[in-house]
Amino acid sequence: MTTDGVIAGTVAALSLISINCVSTNITEMCRKIGASHSAVMVQIRNKILPILNISGFTTLAESKRLITRELLGMVVGLQDLPDYPHGSKRKSIW
Repeated sequence: MTTDGVIAGTVAALSLISINCVSTNITEMCRKIGASHSAVMVQIRNKILPILNISGFTTLAESKRLITRELLGMVVGLQDLPDYPHGSKRKSIW
């Protein structure tokens, strides 16, 4: 059974990826929510992506473009990570 913390961590991780929040450590976010980083990865890799016939996932960090283009593209119509001006600094939300 998937815990509420893992569900919240999965949603939060996908949300952070969709807004290109590169300064936030997903592992730290998972810890604060009460889920393990690996449990969130398992949800995405083994449960969400196979349903949508998406392959190629390795890790959250390495698969951000895949998640954005394929997963979020199918679900919400997001086509790519937003571009930010060169050198822009975004502060961590944690």
